[in-house]
Parts: sequence; C-alpha cells; structure tokens
Amino acid sequence: MKFYTKRARNRSIPARALLFASCTTLVCVPTSEAEDQTKIEETIIVTARQSPENIIEVPFAVSVIGQDEIRKRGLSDIEEAIKSVPGVDINSASQPTLTNVRIRGVGTILLGNRNDASVSIIVDGVPTTTENAAISTLDISRIEVLKGPQSILYGQNSTAGAVNITTNRPTENFESSVRARYGEESQYLAEGTISGPIADGLKGRIAVQQTGADHWVKSANTGNPITDITSFSGRGQLLWDATETEFLLSGEYHEFDGFAGVQILRPYGDDPLYDVAPERFEDNDKSINRVALQIERDLPLGTLTSVSSYTSYKINNEVAFGRTLNGTLFGFPVESVQNQVTEDETISQELRLASRAESPIFWITGLSFLQSKRSHNTVNVGAPNSSDNELETLSYGLYGEITYPLTDQLSLSGGARYSIDEKEFSGRYENGVLPVFEQRELDDEYFTGRVALTYKVSPDASLYALASRGYKSGGFNEFSTSVADGEPFKEAVVNTIETGFKLANRDHDFSLNGAIFYNDVADDQVGVFDPFTFASFALNVDTESIGAELDGVWRVNENLSLSGAVAYIDAEIKTSTTTGTVGDISKGNATPDTPEWSGSFGFDWGQDVSGIPYLSDAAFEASLIYRYQGERTADAANNFDLNAYGKLDVQLGISHDRGRIYLWGDNLLDEEYDLYGFSFGFPGSETGAPARRRTIGAGFDILF
Repeated sequence: MKFYTKRARNRSIPARALLFASCTTLVCVPTSEAEDQTKIEETIIVTARQSPENIIEVPFAVSVIGQDEIRKRGLSDIEEAIKSVPGVDINSASQPTLTNVRIRGVGTILLGNRNDASVSIIVDGVPTTTENAAISTLDISRIEVLKGPQSILYGQNSTAGAVNITTNRPTENFESSVRARYGEESQYLAEGTISGPIADGLKGRIAVQQTGADHWVKSANTGNPITDITSFSGRGQLLWDATETEFLLSGEYHEFDGFAGVQILRPYGDDPLYDVAPERFEDNDKSINRVALQIERDLPLGTLTSVSSYTSYKINNEVAFGRTLNGTLFGFPVESVQNQVTEDETISQELRLASRAESPIFWITGLSFLQSKRSHNTVNVGAPNSSDNELETLSYGLYGEITYPLTDQLSLSGGARYSIDEKEFSGRYENGVLPVFEQRELDDEYFTGRVALTYKVSPDASLYALASRGYKSGGFNEFSTSVADGEPFKEAVVNTIETGFKLANRDHDFSLNGAIFYNDVADDQVGVFDPFTFASFALNVDTESIGAELDGVWRVNENLSLSGAVAYIDAEIKTSTTTGTVGDISKGNATPDTPEWSGSFGFDWGQDVSGIPYLSDAAFEASLIYRYQGERTADAANNFDLNAYGKLDVQLGISHDRGRIYLWGDNLLDEEYDLYGFSFGFPGSETGAPARRRTIGAGFDILF
C-alpha cells in the first residue's frame, strides 16, 4: 500500500501500516477520494475469518505482511517472513523439512509428527502444515498471522494460530514484472510474472522464481560450503468470471535441492565447520505440488464458496552426525548417516457460505473434509536398523461464526466447530533379526469455539475481549523405531483469554494496536529423540503463557515513516516428566524457543531527486528494520540457553513508477545467533545451527 499526495504522486515514499510486528504493508481498499483532493482515505481489509472485513472489526490480533514489505525486506520464504513477527517463534535446522512454529508460547514443543503441528498454513484457502513453511513468497499479495486459537475456521492444527496467505490474482489489464538480486555467498533471486486477459471473461497469471546460494557453513574436509542450495517455484492461475459465478483454477510447484540439516557442537566459532563428507547433501531434495479449484457464487443470502484441492510432496533427506559430534557422544569419531524419505498426499474440500461485505451482520458457516496419506521411511546407513511408518488421517468439520451488533457500537461474536478425526497408523521395524509390525487406530470427536465482544470507540478505533478454546486430537509418532515408540500421544487443549485495542486513523498517519493474553495448555506434545538408542517417542506436558503486545506506526510526514513493536511473554511448563538421557522436564521450566522480550523498529525515509539530471520523477528511498530476539531456553529440559540477538536489515535505492534499483544488506551488524538448539543431556553436548552472517548485494525490480 502506498500513500501519495495528488500533487506529487511519484515523489513520496510508501508509508508503513504495520500491524504489531514488522512495519508491514497492509492491503487496503479506497473509501473516499472526492472531498479531500490531497489525501487518499483507505480501509484496511483482511480475510482472517475467510471473508473480507475491516480489520478494526476482527475480534483478535492479526499481523499483516504485504507484498511491498516482502520485496523491500528480501523475504524469500514464508518461514523467514513470519519469524519477523514478535511473538512468533520458529525452530528450524536450516532446511525446508522440519519447521516447528509456535505463537505466544503456545504450540508443539518439538514435532513428533509433522502433520500434527499447532499452527496451520493456508494458501488461497488450501490448508498445509508448517512442514511446508519454507515455500517461496513468490507473487504473494499478503500474509496474515492470526494469533490465538483459530480452530473454528481452520481446524485442529491451529491451536496456537494460523498463517493465512493470499496470492495475487489474474488482472483485468496486461501487466508483467521482472525482479532480480545478487549478493555475497552467491545469493541470487530471479523472478518474473505476467498477467492479463486471455479471452472474454477469462484471465490468466503465471509467476516463476529461481533462487540459490552457497551454504554459509563450510566443510571441514574441503573448506568450501557444505552444499549449494537452490530452489524453484512456479504458479499458474486461470480466472473465469461467468456473470455471478467465478472459477479460479490454480496450480503450483516448489522444488528445493541441496539443503542440509546442520547439527554442530556449540560454540561454533567465527568460521563454523561441519565434518561430514563433502558430497553428503548433494541428493537432498523436496518437491511440492498443489492443484486447487475455487468456485465462488453470489447468492441473495450471501457468497457461496467451494475450495477443492490436491497437494502432494516428497522429501529425500540424508541426515548426518559429524565425526566430532559422534566422538563427543560415543567416543568414536566417525560419521553416521541416516536416509529419510517422506511422502504425503492430501485432498481437501471446503464448502462455505458467508455474509456479503455490505451486510451489517458478519456471519460464516461451512463444511470441511480432509484426507491425508503419508509415509516416513528411515534407514540407518551401515546398520541393520530401519523403520517404515504410514499414517492415514480423515478429518471432518462443521463450523459457523457470527458477529451481531447489539448496539451501534457494541458487537457480540460467537462461533463453534464440531470435528471428527480418524487416524490409522502402521509401522514396520527392522533390527537385523525379524521385522516387527504394528497397527493402531485413534478416533476423536470434539467441539471448539470462541466468544468475543467488540466495542467501536469510533470508526477508527475498537476495543475487544475474547475467550477461545482450541483442540488438537491425539496422534502417532511418525519417527518411531519400535512398538514401544509408537504409543500415541494425547490430545491437546488450549484455553485462551485475550483483550486488546486497535486504532488506525482515517488518514493512516498513525496507528496503534495492543493486546494482553493468557493461554492455558493441557497435554501439548513433546517429541523426544534418544541419540544413544536412536529411539524417538512423544510425550505430553502442560504449559501456560501470559503476555502483552504493542505495535504502532507513525507517518511523520510525506517523506518519513516510523514503526515499532514489542512483545513480552512469560511461558513455562506446568508438569514434570522423564525423557531419558536428554534430560528430564521439570515443572517450572521455561518453555523453549520463547523469549521474554522481542520487538522490532522500522525506519522508512524518501526524498524527491527529480531535480537531478536523468532522474525525472524519481525518489531516493531508505528502509531499515531492526529485529530483537531475547534470550530463550533451547529445549524443554532447560539444558542451556540461546543468546539474545539483534538483526539489522537495510535497503537503499532509487524508485520510479516503473521499478527501482537498490542495494541491500542482511544482518548488517554481523550478529551471531542460533536457528535452534539441542542438548544430548550432559555438559559439552550442546548443538545447534548458526544463522547466516552479514551479506550485502544489489537488485532491481522492473514493472511493464
């Protein structure tokens, strides 16, 4: 979203309308333009409840990252984008295969099944798991981070929240664009889009992106990067507008090659080295395919929407323990390797009916169905141990939510979902003797819901209070290596109380949003890996978190915009349990990956430079974002802490109506920080993965 005066539309900088976290650009719709010829008044519109509505009227916290912000900050994947939101915590081993996302201290502590995450990711109405959080930000219009239980509309995998992603649609008029950037450590991105009419009533859009980089960790054997990382993404859409019915057919493909799951003994040193074979990660790859059909029809009662989808992905992943790590753990400085192959096929169908945008009463109701079939095969190279696990899930849902105006200012919201989950698990375990088989089933029926009050102080400000309940049915450990490991984990229940306010004045030169929340979690999942027996199993623990958030943006003048956010979260484990060799979990332990303090500060400044020769109608732009992540414990046993860090990203460039050229700096302060941490239960066995250090480069965007 850009704000310009009519007198100098191409000479002002974009003003940020960040919601809470990351000086983000929000999606807007013009509302008035005739009376004041020097301003464009706009209303912030989101689809957090699967239907367009003013963000002031949404009775829970929503953080939005728009496409302008994605490009200006060089956010190449969803994981990188959402981790910039204070209160969102990610545990990742620098590979697109096992990402765990938690919000406000709530969520699975360590995944034992990648289909049972606590945060759901939805792309154009199609659900996927956080295992696919590393998908590209290719041609994305906006990312909405919905905080607190979202089980009513998004199902069981949203007990901590949801990430709602909307891609750009085909356009009425022809348009195209090209983007490219290059930087240190062979980082590059090349992207192109083309969109426009094909025939009467039919429009199309195609977008492709290729990225690559040297891995930032070097091989102890060669001194070169341990792998070359590449990815390709492509999306195609056809939009047919047949009077009152609209058909959107979309297909997309993502491929990742050469990624590496890094696990190095800490401290890493100034030049981290990984002592595994140089060719170890060459054949690692992951592919994702998705096809979806959305049909939308306007009815006298409301808008009827059907979303049908098929998604599949396959992962070939070679995981290695280096010689130094094995020497520390077992006294044998040799390399150990495990081959993992994961395949997943999911079909989903949703049918919903929602109120029209102009309706004074917001309501939505719907039916959903999802079937997932996945397999996970593990082979320990050079050893007789292997496992072949399969899991099939069937989920059914019936839901509805309504916001009813009690007075001109006070509204009551209420919603509920009835769900049925059916799961079947089978395992085959080899241990060098005879194979062992097991088969288990799990069925669950449950209700989730929320109730909220919203008070509109003015058209630009609201107060809200809500109570909500999230539920995640029990499940099976897909990494199990024996019958004992396959014991199902319990269902998790999240109860949340939240109150907050939202303020955005009509001219959008100032906004302020805040929330206070309390979460009580019963029996959330903890995945446990025992390196001495290679056993993997899942446990349950109770947790709670209490905290507050505050964010704001101030458009000081036409050329300067400031933004900031801060979050405080006190999260702890309320029960004790024994995990074995990696350390026991004790009541009162801090919840891992959740800092007490996190925040961000943004600075955007622009200056008309059209007086300079050859720079007619151009502007100089400077964009800075500083993100702070406080100290947090690495694991549930609280074996050690990960240090606090501050990450500074900067872009400097010249912009014009038809594009821009710029210089970029990522982690400009050259900060050392961890992507995750893990302990094997005794001093000196702390491991993790270092993040990429400072890199700089240049890029350009061209619009046609």
